Amino acid sequence: MRASTSPPSLASQPDRATRLRRCALPVATGSLLFVAWWIGFAADVFPTGTVPSPADVASAFATEARSGRLFEDAIASLYRVAWGFRAHPTARPRIVPTAQSN
Repeated sequence: MRASTSPPSLASQPDRATRLRRCALPVATGSLLFVAWWIGFAADVFPTGTVPSPADVASAFATEARSGRLFEDAIASLYRVAWGFRAHPTARPRIVPTAQSN
């Protein structure tokens, strides 16, 4: 007899609605913050020179991405974060002395 191979259980895979609900809150929050930033900038809520416009940020982002500097700076930042976690006392392996019997 051949062993039948059945497809993986559909119950173990999140359905489309579940995935959508999981993504909806972060996307809605980011969108709300972006709109608030844009409206605040357009209404001159922020003192001059303290908060750049969303258009200025997008332009600077595109310039950095085209030059390749954005990728290099991101790698350097991730490297520093990794070393920071390594240097943190809770990240070090704890050596617990064991009782030695003679």
